[in-house]
Amino acid sequence: MGRNSRKKSSCLYSNKCQHSLRARRLFNQLDYGPVAHCEIAKSGSSNPPQTNIRPMKQTEKQPAALKSTGWGIPLAKRSLPRLVYLIELDPAVAADPAFAASNPGYVPGMPCYYAGSTSLPPQERYGQHISGSKNASRIVHKFGLMLRMDLVHQKGPIGRKGAIAKEVKLARDLREKGYGAWQA
Repeated sequence: MGRNSRKKSSCLYSNKCQHSLRARRLFNQLDYGPVAHCEIAKSGSSNPPQTNIRPMKQTEKQPAALKSTGWGIPLAKRSLPRLVYLIELDPAVAADPAFAASNPGYVPGMPCYYAGSTSLPPQERYGQHISGSKNASRIVHKFGLMLRMDLVHQKGPIGRKGAIAKEVKLARDLREKGYGAWQA
């Protein structure tokens, strides 16, 4: 009885709970957010199913140490550092109706580019576009030639909003000079 009563009061953030490290790993991998309490005692098993570890309720406070790391914030809402990149496109892209509609001032013969931003290394993101993965741009998959990081002047990674603003500005500046630019 003494052993089970200790497990009932054990909290995930306490070093006394033998399952706290396992629970932290589980929720880091699944990105469900912070875990409030270890509920091992309710299952009576030393190796409980995932359902016995519940996510933290919104009313419960998240420890400050975890809040600063972004733990518990869904991946889609985290502001990961991003890089802006350019991909040179085949001039045949000018015949694509959507590309032509977004580039009314395109001067035939000028290079065409795709402007994007990513939290991945730009080479890896370029590979995703070329391979046609589910988050690849149709234009880059079909007409992409090479990554052109030499044309992007960026000191280092920036936040998501700043990267999107820079991506839009870069595409607009290219269009103003007569280049073809596609920006998603």
